[in-house]
Amino acid sequence: MISKSGLATQDDVGRSFRGSHTGSPEAHTTDQLGDHTMDQLAPDLRQMQRTPLHDDHVALLKANGRVVEFAEGEVIAQVGAPFDDFLYVLDGEIEVVDPFTGDRAVTATLGPTQFVGEISFLNGGNYALSMRACAPTRCYGVPRLRMLELMAQTPEMS
Repeated sequence: MISKSGLATQDDVGRSFRGSHTGSPEAHTTDQLGDHTMDQLAPDLRQMQRTPLHDDHVALLKANGRVVEFAEGEVIAQVGAPFDDFLYVLDGEIEVVDPFTGDRAVTATLGPTQFVGEISFLNGGNYALSMRACAPTRCYGVPRLRMLELMAQTPEMS
C-alpha cells in the first residue's frame, strides 16, 4: 500500500523484502543487491570507505531537521533506546560507550561530516550502542520517517 505521501509504508517494505526470500541461504545474501553478494561488493571492507555527504545533501538535512546540541559528557544514545533521529555531526565529537563501565568502548570517534547510523535506524529498531558527546557537539537531527523519505527521493544519500 502506498501512503498519502506517495511512499511505500513500513509494512509494505517489510512485506516486499520478506517476499523476496526464496528460503535458500544464497537468497539471503543477494536480496537487495541484484546479482551481487556482500563479499563480491566488498571482499575487504576497507574497500568500502565512507565518503562525506555532498553539500546538497547536507542542505537537505538542514532544511528537514533541527539543530541538536549536546554538552560534553551528555548521553546521546543508550542501548535499547528507540533510534528515532538521524544525527549528522556539525561540530564536536561523539564516542561509543561501554554500557556497563561507562568507559569509552573503542578508540574511534565520530566528528564533523560524519553521522550516527546503524542498520536498526532503517527498520525502526533500537540503538545497539551507547554513545555520548566527548566534547560540546552540534548535530542536525532529522526524524526517522522524514529521513527515510529523503533517502527514497535522493538515493545517493543512502
